[in-house]
Amino acid sequence: MATEIVHNKKRHIDESESTDDTEILTKKQRLIEKSDLDFIQFLLCPEDLTTSFDITTDDPEVRAWLLVRFIGVADGVGGWAKKGIDSGKYSRELMENAESFIDKQKQEDKSSTANIDLIKVLNEAFLNTKAIGSSTACMLKLADDTLHAVNVGDSGFVVIKDGVIVYKSEIQQSSFNRPFQLGNSKNSNDPSVAEKISFPVKAGDIIVMGTDGLFDNVHDFELELVVNNGVDSWESDESETLAWRIAQYALENSKNTEIYTPFTRECSKAGFEQKGGKYDDITVIVAHIWPF
Repeated sequence: MATEIVHNKKRHIDESESTDDTEILTKKQRLIEKSDLDFIQFLLCPEDLTTSFDITTDDPEVRAWLLVRFIGVADGVGGWAKKGIDSGKYSRELMENAESFIDKQKQEDKSSTANIDLIKVLNEAFLNTKAIGSSTACMLKLADDTLHAVNVGDSGFVVIKDGVIVYKSEIQQSSFNRPFQLGNSKNSNDPSVAEKISFPVKAGDIIVMGTDGLFDNVHDFELELVVNNGVDSWESDESETLAWRIAQYALENSKNTEIYTPFTRECSKAGFEQKGGKYDDITVIVAHIWPF
């Protein structure tokens, strides 16, 4: 069955706004009824996407998408805004092109999605993205019992087995806080720099994908705690808000001026003094692998 992407109006979340979990789960149920989900459990991102919410600045730079067995996120480089350029336009176009190419490939090979090459997807999306700007990019594909990924920059993902992080993607950067980035300027990179990853997975494993706004503000042990507190019963309404909880946790850390964060640690290693969290766009995608 073809995947249908259901779009909902995006929302900007701030400290004063409350969220109606019933409304969230009702929207998610509509998606489940319309597509053969076996990989995606819940999505949280700052663009008009299925079950989407904003935990971000007023000018979102992040674009995320999901198709059955595919997820991806791109985080636009904010420095372009200083030149009067929409720093999110490149990332949005990049992911839209990736999504379109995957859809096209699925139509041409209706028997399987396993043959779709993520590097080819990323390269085609890159070649067809004409917007001015640059962006990180991370894409995942589930094929049988293997998770495949390509990653450029400091967005990334973790694999959690039995409550423990067993794999975490590496940050790609030219120097401290200067991640690799796809783009059409002379200082940008192309998909040839992408890290290619394959990792064995099984039913019950959890994948958490996010932008640097997540991983710069949440330690691995904290992420494990939030996940383990939210997956007692994946069939309960409580567990289905896991991505929301992770993003809220990251948001609170980003606003805390006293805590020691992963970004604090990396600043110290690079010889800079930084205290507290890092204010940034935060995108979280949670995927729970179910038996096919």
